[in-house]
Amino acid sequence: MKRVLLIALCCVLTSNCTRPTEAPRNAPVASTSVTPPSLERMPGAVLYRAQVAFEQDDLTGLALALSQLDAVGLHPVGDEARDVLARWRAAAADRTHVTRGRVLGPGFMVGELGPREERVLQQTFLSGRRAAISLSSLETRSLEVTVRNRRDESLCREIAAHVTCRWIPLYTHRHTITLRNPNAKKTRYQLVID
Repeated sequence: MKRVLLIALCCVLTSNCTRPTEAPRNAPVASTSVTPPSLERMPGAVLYRAQVAFEQDDLTGLALALSQLDAVGLHPVGDEARDVLARWRAAAADRTHVTRGRVLGPGFMVGELGPREERVLQQTFLSGRRAAISLSSLETRSLEVTVRNRRDESLCREIAAHVTCRWIPLYTHRHTITLRNPNAKKTRYQLVID
């Protein structure tokens, strides 16, 4: 009898020791691989969803997109972007309370370029810190973006419906960003500056 109790006690003790390292059969097992952040949370994607939600009168979707914009710290740059953001916030105000984002950090601009029109912007980027801009066309027409440093050296020149330029400035100085619409139709754009 003592032997049976001893064997039962050993079984209980060993099963309790091994249980924490074993995953339950129905529980998801965490993966050890590292996956890139979801594209759905990138500032450009969130900005695009906000615009679409506003145009489709999806106030719930708009409120969610605005809270995500606040979470990533995106703020409007220029009067057009401030006006658009104010319209979005007013439309979503009765759906949910949206908190303000931080003042500094990434910014965005929205606008419209007529056929073959271009817009030149000046933006200061800090030395040694990653800099990036993302340009998206709401009509999925190709737009051209060019980034030049203070020595007028080209850092990026791309033509596509969705463009991202990344670089690390050697010095803190103003950069020239040129947006151009090569199309025969007017095109709305969103520019995220990080």
